[in-house]
Amino acid sequence: MKIEEVTWTLGATCDLQELYSRLEEEKADDLVRRVEASLELLKTFPERAKRYKESKVRRLLIGRNNQYGLFYTITNRRIMVAAIVQLGGDPKVLERLIRSRTGI
Repeated sequence: MKIEEVTWTLGATCDLQELYSRLEEEKADDLVRRVEASLELLKTFPERAKRYKESKVRRLLIGRNNQYGLFYTITNRRIMVAAIVQLGGDPKVLERLIRSRTGI
C-alpha cells in the first residue's frame, strides 16, 4: 500500500519543536533530516515499524542510537504522526501520552 499523505497531530508537532529547541543546532537539524527521511520511507513501506503494545499504533526508532520514537497510525492511504519522543523515560507516562493521542 502506497501512502498518499502524512499528517501530524498538534501534539506531535509540539513534540518535535520541543526536541528541536533542547538540542544543539547541528543535532536538531540532524534529527529533523532523519524524521523527514523516515517518513519518506514509510510512504512506501508504512508497515515497516513494529506495533506498539500490540495496538494499531506503530513505533519507528529514529536517531543515531535509536533514541527517539516516532509513533504513528495508518488509516486508508494516510499516516498520522501521533508523537515523537525521546525514549528511555517512564514507560507509563509514554503509554498515557500515546493513549491520549490515539485512543488505544
